[in-house]
Amino acid sequence: MALKQSEIQKLVKDTGLNLITQSGYDYIQFGDHSIAIPVMVEGKECYAKVSVVCGQLKDTKTSKAFNPYDAQEDWELDLEFKAKVKAEKEKAKAEKLAKSK
Repeated sequence: MALKQSEIQKLVKDTGLNLITQSGYDYIQFGDHSIAIPVMVEGKECYAKVSVVCGQLKDTKTSKAFNPYDAQEDWELDLEFKAKVKAEKEKAKAEKLAKSK
């Protein structure tokens, strides 16, 4: 018998969380699929919150199924765009400063 979509999603989240929690690091679980990982920053204990979600399994009329390679490409393109915008702003600021001298 094939698993229901909700069962697949739960299995994906459970497995993902197990992979993270078996890494040997301390963590505090505060939800079915959410943990806090303690991190020391300048002598102060802070927490990285991690929630495991299941990517969309199937295409729908409004969105495509999650594809990690497409997501990675989108992220890299976004980083490139932000770096370009930052460089342009810095260049404009330097030119403005040079003109004011």
